[in-house]
Amino acid sequence: LQSDKNKNNLPNQTPYLALLSNTTLGDSPREEENDNQVENIVKLEMAFVPDVLGNVFSSSKRMAEDLGIDMQIIGNESSNDLPGVFINPKLLQEAVINVLDNAMKYISYGMDGVQGVVNTNPKIRVSILSNNPVENNKESAGVTILVEDNGPGIPTNEIQSIFQRGYRGEYTSFHTDGSGIGLHISKDMIYKMGGSLEILVDKQSKKKRYLHGTVVRFVLYRKPNNISYTKNNVV
Repeated sequence: LQSDKNKNNLPNQTPYLALLSNTTLGDSPREEENDNQVENIVKLEMAFVPDVLGNVFSSSKRMAEDLGIDMQIIGNESSNDLPGVFINPKLLQEAVINVLDNAMKYISYGMDGVQGVVNTNPKIRVSILSNNPVENNKESAGVTILVEDNGPGIPTNEIQSIFQRGYRGEYTSFHTDGSGIGLHISKDMIYKMGGSLEILVDKQSKKKRYLHGTVVRFVLYRKPNNISYTKNNVV
């Protein structure tokens, strides 16, 4: 947990409502289940990512162990070094669970970015770190979450489509069941918190910057820049 000293230094502990525009949900069955949770008005609050995701990571590690997957969490214990961010804790938890579920589901269908080979040593690595500063821009302050695996990866020609509602890759749709809307919902949730969710293509793969499968990056902000706040309708 955060120290009282750090928590008292937060700019404001009062929950806000993020008023979002030009964002809509699709009409798939899974999305309809989330209509009451993800809507155009999303309650945000200042929180620390390690505190919010601690139980998610504990449960995921136990599941990974049962599946024979080596799962590593980096930065979850160093919460005092990470800034607080404006988020909806429940939505962040669900978005991260969706991504981790995908990693565990598909990791056995390939290894180090190669589809159709046996993954003899499946690995998932989650890193929590402060955002890289952008030219000393305080608006960029926040937290980045990286979820990496050494599974089959996502073909370059599918990366732009992977977040579309209902989209499933050719290889994964042949080998596994699913609706193909988990990543679409996750990205929508993170966007409604003023953050971003994307697939990274590691141009420095020869230097082994990341595990050579799929790399998903969440970026959350201390002061989200695509939303406006109001204190008038706190829920």
